[in-house]
Amino acid sequence: MNSTHRLLHRVRPYHDELLSGFMMRVSLKNRLLGPDELMYKLLGGTRNMLITDIPNLAYMTLNTVEAVQQLSGIEQWQQGEPRWWVGSEWISKSMFVTPRRSKICPACMVEQPYLRGIWNLSFYAVCAKHKIRLIETCPNCQKRLKWNRRRPDYCGCKQSLANIEAPLEVSHTASLSSLIAYRLEGKSHYLANVLALHPVVERLAGLSVDGLCKTVWFLGHCLENIGRYGVGHGRKKPDSVLLESMVEKTFEVLQEWPHALGQALQQHLQHKFGPRFTAVECHQLFAPLDHYFRSSIVQPELSFLSHAYEQYLQRLWRISGKPHHCTSLGQQLVLEF
Repeated sequence: MNSTHRLLHRVRPYHDELLSGFMMRVSLKNRLLGPDELMYKLLGGTRNMLITDIPNLAYMTLNTVEAVQQLSGIEQWQQGEPRWWVGSEWISKSMFVTPRRSKICPACMVEQPYLRGIWNLSFYAVCAKHKIRLIETCPNCQKRLKWNRRRPDYCGCKQSLANIEAPLEVSHTASLSSLIAYRLEGKSHYLANVLALHPVVERLAGLSVDGLCKTVWFLGHCLENIGRYGVGHGRKKPDSVLLESMVEKTFEVLQEWPHALGQALQQHLQHKFGPRFTAVECHQLFAPLDHYFRSSIVQPELSFLSHAYEQYLQRLWRISGKPHHCTSLGQQLVLEF
């Protein structure tokens, strides 16, 4: 028998709702102090909600397990690695989600005051429906919106978050948000908002959300930061400035694919070691990049990345005077982006 206490008032989850936002609405309807009190009742603390907690949450909130398990932000561990459910897909990297931060589209909040699961993605920064940038800071108190505030549509300072004025945005960041929305909602009109050549749009539109995020991370961050990383470099979630830079760089490389990738790799080598570089120097510079690549860019959908990367890597090693026979450059240099 389930020993979890049942609440008095039922709140039905929206199909595309964020878990923390659902808990805000549940706690408000049942006159609790906020999501933290609800989590303490259910979990005994404020840790991330695991998929194994869903039956108890469904029981407590008077909902079915099927209705609750579709909420975005649920965490699952597989083979020692965490994954997060967002929209209708699993996200594999912690830097791709923002469970302890809150973003909202003020126009969406006017239509229905609940938190959308898609807002939980680090790389979703512009509302694909209304074409305005998501709000992370309260315009009144100038503080970051709390992920565990009492109401989805109000800041803790009692400022309404609905219908805040925001200019229309046309950028590659908005394009990436449109691609994510297309993947999760399946509405083709989002693709018309993508600022890129048709082959780029076609390639990116076929990727999962996780694949999109990995593509941006690899081309916009890892490739850009070759030779400027240390142990743990890049683990911090991208802020708005870094996000803009990463997305711009990604689209820049993809517009001239695959030549821009080979050019970037060779430029990093020549900048570091000059026009005559050795196989040892290739190993030294690319080992951390190769380690990330082989541990993360392994899905068949990302073969356009892996094929081009392998091709140019082999070419650079031949230029250095030594063929690249290793299956991985980074056996001795195990650094992670």
